[in-house]
Amino acid sequence: MVKNRELNWIYKYEQIQLFREIFGHCVIPQRYSNDPTLGSWVSTQRFFLKNLRLNFGRNALLKKLEFSLLSPKNFYFLSLWNKHYLELCYYKKVYGHCNVPGKFSCNNSLGFWVKNQRQLLKKNSLDMNKVGLLYQIGFESKRRRNVIRIPWLVRYCELLNYLKTYGTIKVPQRRGSLGKWVQHQRDYFKGGRIKGKKASLFLIIKFFLKSFNKQKMRSSFYRILRGLLFKILF
Repeated sequence: MVKNRELNWIYKYEQIQLFREIFGHCVIPQRYSNDPTLGSWVSTQRFFLKNLRLNFGRNALLKKLEFSLLSPKNFYFLSLWNKHYLELCYYKKVYGHCNVPGKFSCNNSLGFWVKNQRQLLKKNSLDMNKVGLLYQIGFESKRRRNVIRIPWLVRYCELLNYLKTYGTIKVPQRRGSLGKWVQHQRDYFKGGRIKGKKASLFLIIKFFLKSFNKQKMRSSFYRILRGLLFKILF
């Protein structure tokens, strides 16, 4: 009887191994439609691990698979948190700070998430590991209101987004800071004050606008421009 149980455990463990190879994790819901018995087994192992009721051998095997104690629901929210955190790291790399506007046009969900993290920090409702990760990249509990000088390449990226949306780089000055920035760049370009890589990026836009004047080809050239931009950034 004991031998059969041991064989059954090994059989289920091998199924978990296969699941992890396919999906990259071991978080299986208790009511797993493809194999209800596997979902039930995983739930039982999770319970035994939490209550320290697994022997050393089984414990070591599950740890080898990075077996998670998180329920599928909690795993989803943690994965979502990690996703937004990585987006914030990228934002910091580009903009030089973590003060994402609440209505960040490039990523609305990130702006909302950052605002939510600040509220959780004020209430001391955020897990200490998450707090550590946020402070590690210079996250501030209060959003700075002072004007921050936006890097040239970031403005260029905004111009590409405008181009993708409207099919032109003729941004009216009434559109705010981007419109004023574009006008300044025109003046600088005419006066020969934009040189090197910056000048090349503007010339590339000019070339592609002439070559790919059809709407269906705009997405292709936009991807090329983004690729060139990222080469300069990174």
